[in-house]
Amino acid sequence: MKFIVFFLATFSLILFWPFSSAWAEPPSRVELATLAVSIGYRVDQLDWSIAGNSAGGNPNVLSALTWRDIESVQLQLTGRQVFNASPWTEADPIIQTRIAYGTVISGSNQDSDYAGDNRTLEWSRSVNSADKGYTFDISGAVGARFDKVANRFSMIPLLGYSFHIQDLSITDGYQAFSDDVIHDTYFPTATEHPPAVGPISGLDSSYTAYWYGPWIGLTVETEPLSRWKIALTGEYHWVEYFAEANWNLRTDLAQPISFEHDARGTGQVWSLESEYVFTDRWSLLLSGNLQSWQTDPGSDTTYRADGARGGTRLNEVSWDSFALMSGLRYRF
Repeated sequence: MKFIVFFLATFSLILFWPFSSAWAEPPSRVELATLAVSIGYRVDQLDWSIAGNSAGGNPNVLSALTWRDIESVQLQLTGRQVFNASPWTEADPIIQTRIAYGTVISGSNQDSDYAGDNRTLEWSRSVNSADKGYTFDISGAVGARFDKVANRFSMIPLLGYSFHIQDLSITDGYQAFSDDVIHDTYFPTATEHPPAVGPISGLDSSYTAYWYGPWIGLTVETEPLSRWKIALTGEYHWVEYFAEANWNLRTDLAQPISFEHDARGTGQVWSLESEYVFTDRWSLLLSGNLQSWQTDPGSDTTYRADGARGGTRLNEVSWDSFALMSGLRYRF
């Protein structure tokens, strides 16, 4: 919590500090290529649910899993190459890339199973730790920069492609609720009963999610004061979603791939960056990033230990994330 407060306070200070008019004018050299390195704090939330059959019923939510407050320390690299404008246009072509890797340091998970529609007749619930894993993001785009108002305001339409991973864990389990009566009434042929209330020994399951696809976006850059720049970027993504899970305590399921998820969806990404240019080549950066992703209904394919395969409907997957970063940018 102290880490979040520190970044929020610093971020706000840079954005709203009353900069002195006595600062020197910014350097005049044209920025053709830049590379930035940033480090910061990231929090992710992810949840999904499946139905009892491929039509989305029996019940409409059979199992639901949530990962909450997945905190990571994230390292990020961003680069941009600006080319000289062609003779027939005033826009400067741009290529830009972003790569980020986060190490998960804390988080929690809940796994609930139901026999009735709309999350009723719950017969199993476990609350678990999720303090292992990683996040990975890579995104590239091409665009064109249009400068307005004496080169102090720019608009950059972008067309890109991105790939994202959340590698999530389920460990240190605790069975918070079990109801054998509901289980045996509605699932009499099932071989797996819910564990007894108490610690779950040996739990070490994983769920790895992949989001990838094209996007369009727009960056608006402005320089309200000498040496101080602000950039706001919005992106809209179309994605394919794929995930695979290893449920290590389910003896009736195959290992290491117990089931897979497939779906399509969309996402929105918003980024705000503040940059202070303190030398001809170096800048200080503070940035914030918000992401919101959802899938349409998809498929859940289950692989059983005896070699059989089953399937049902994946209702939806939802992923939200925010990050606060600070770093340095170098102009070549």
